[in-house]
Order: sequence, then structure tokens, then C-alpha cells
Amino acid sequence: MIIGIDARMFQEGLGIGRYIEQLLKHLERIDTQNEYRVFLRKKNFDAYQPAHARFKKICANYQWYSLGEQIFFPFLLMWHGIDCMHFPHFNVPILYPRKYIVTIHDLILLKFPQSASSAATSRHAFVHRIKYAAYRCILHIASRRAAHIITVSEYVKKDIISYLGISGEKISVIHEAADDTHTCASDKGILPASVKKPYILYTGNAYPHKNIEGLLQAFHILASYADSIFLVLCGQEDFFFRRIRARICELGLDQTVQHMGFVSEDTLCQLYRHASACIMPSFEEGFGLPALEALVHGLPVIVSEGICFEELLADAAWYVNPTDPSAIAHAIRTLVCDADLLARMREKGYARATRYSWDSTAQKTLSLYEKNS
Repeated sequence: MIIGIDARMFQEGLGIGRYIEQLLKHLERIDTQNEYRVFLRKKNFDAYQPAHARFKKICANYQWYSLGEQIFFPFLLMWHGIDCMHFPHFNVPILYPRKYIVTIHDLILLKFPQSASSAATSRHAFVHRIKYAAYRCILHIASRRAAHIITVSEYVKKDIISYLGISGEKISVIHEAADDTHTCASDKGILPASVKKPYILYTGNAYPHKNIEGLLQAFHILASYADSIFLVLCGQEDFFFRRIRARICELGLDQTVQHMGFVSEDTLCQLYRHASACIMPSFEEGFGLPALEALVHGLPVIVSEGICFEELLADAAWYVNPTDPSAIAHAIRTLVCDADLLARMREKGYARATRYSWDSTAQKTLSLYEKNS
């Protein structure tokens, strides 16, 4: 069987890019029978080096959410005679006529349209509306025409059934896992000298649903206490982070909050290693991979209640109301100041993280390829 994987987001600093990277790595490990065609853009073509000859790279230099993706990419896919194609994001070329599986990581696009990144950053409202309408159209068509849908949590599965009207029988929940190449004892990399301790770590993008604004308000409240607690933000510089940096200055937090931009894996490992806690105060998440990765590094996490986290992390996290900056501030101050609580949460968190495995993710995904070829 020839399996195709759309890897154009490979190593793009996005959660989907990490998902693709780990899926390929572990499929190479467990699948000794099938052949793969891995489609990459020019910019990441050399970043992926197959470990086996059965995995062949093909250049598909089409930007996601582009006309080229929709018009030309389907012909390239058909040329390679793929038996089962896997699109790890909803941006499926709707002209592609053959069988495919799609992974839908969340429905943030529908629930928080202001977080549709390239649409939201358009200068003209009319362009924004056109792009957003196109996103919605592709999402609906891709989900209906898919032979099967993979999603990453029961929370998102319920959303897909509710918002897209898809039968639950067509959807499989396959959890992601933390990157097993990292350990909290890693000696690679160095902690940047500019980082002040004790600090809380946030890693990810700054889209509106991530609620970084609420996190800044929490640190504005913390500034009234005698304790000095700092915040480190890691994420690719973009429209949303530029807006956040402006807000940091407005709140007078420029000595308390540091945006480090995109950091290397080794530096990120050290940031996890030395932080007091990791925080994700999001209004919406599909899985929340950074929280799970923090647990693997032995780092306690503060996350939002009422979304996917309770399903995935159980009692291994501190839950807060994301709409209440005072509650976020209280959680941060309590964790930082209570060494015994920190130790208990570290132990619980690491035990919880070991329940998730990329090998298991890959094995379950491979079973779906074989059923839908």
C-alpha cells in the first residue's frame, strides 16, 4: 500500500508541525510493510530525512490556504498513485477525488474566528471575511468527504459532531503525546542570562483564544504583592505577539514579562527545566500539547477549566477560570510560594504524562490507514 502524508507544515513552529514530525518518526519505527510519499515544501524539504527507503520525499511547494494548494496540489497527489492520503490539518485540496483521512485538531476556527491567523491579520475587513468564508467552506467539505476523521480528544470529537454534523462513527480519537526526545535532566543548551527567576513559562502562539491578555492582567495584579514573579513568553514573532508586546508596555510590565520569540529546542528544554510552572490560560484548546510536554519535564501546569484539559490531565494540573485574572494570579502565587505543593504536582504530572505515547499514536493511525485504503 502507498500512503501519502501532507507534511508541508513539518517543523513550522506550530503544534501541527510537531504532530507531523512525531507521527513520521514513529511510523518509520513501527511500519515495515507499507510505502510512504511525504509531501514537503522547499523550505522544509531538507529538514526531514527519512530513516527508511520506503519513505520518499516529494516537493509540494504550495503554501497552505492558497490557490496553489487547492488547484495544483491534487494533480501532484494523483500522479503518485496514493492508496490512502493523510491530511494532518483540515486544509484539504477539495478537488482531490481519492480516499483520504483528515486530522482535525480543534474547531477554534469556528468558535473563535478572531484567531483565524491569516484572515485576522488582513488589513481590510472585506478580505478577512472572504478568507474566513473560504476556511469554513474547506473545513465543512473536507470533513464530509473524508473516509475517516482523526481528532485528538473526546472534547473535540463532541465539537465535530455538534458543529459539523458528522457521525461519531466516522471519528476516531487518537491522543497525541509529549516529545520523547526531551527530558528534564537534559544538559543541552543554556538558560538565557536575561531570564529572571522565579518565572512562569508560556510557550505557544498569541492568538486571541490563548488569552495572553488575561495572563498579563494576572501579572499586573501580582505586581501589587511584595513577591517578584516573572513571566517568560516563547512564541514566533507575528501580528499577535507584536500586539501583546505593546500591551506589556501599557501595563508597565516590561521588567516583569519577557517575550523571547522563537527559541531552539535546547533552549526551550532549559526554560522548562528552570521554570516554576507552565501556564495555558486558554479559552479554547483541542489538546494542549505544551502542557503535556511540561509534565514530561517535571514541570507543574496551570490550565483552564471547562475545556480539554480535564479529560487529558485529570488531577495532575491546577485548574483556573480563564476569565478571572485574579484566580490566575492566585494560582501562580500559591504554586511559586509552596514548595511542598510544587513537589506533589511535579510527581503527579510526570506520572500522568507517561500515559501518552507517540508509538501508540502512530500504531492507531496506521490501523486507520489500513482500514481506509
